[in-house]
Amino acid sequence: MKIYKRNLEELIHEVEGPFYISNFAVIAGGDLGWTAAHVTVAGFNREGRVCELVLATGHAPHFDQQHRKEQTEQADKWEAEVRTRLAALDRKMLDGRISDTEVLGGLD
Repeated sequence: MKIYKRNLEELIHEVEGPFYISNFAVIAGGDLGWTAAHVTVAGFNREGRVCELVLATGHAPHFDQQHRKEQTEQADKWEAEVRTRLAALDRKMLDGRISDTEVLGGLD
């Protein structure tokens, strides 16, 4: 079971090792469904439990290209801010997501 945090500061205080950061889109409902952009930041606490912060944009219709572009830009800004704040604290960062389910990827 994961421990979800409300903000980055809470997560920083609890995570002992590296932070795993992932920026991805969530798509549901098929061609006429919706899309949201997510940034997850996670790590392990002293007890070995996963602690995670999830930043998510609001939902937008999948076909609304402008809104999807804005979602991506917002997620990219969040990821950059997280990385900047963790780097300022000299915390180790790794790309990836801690999950009980597979995360589909690509070769690019």
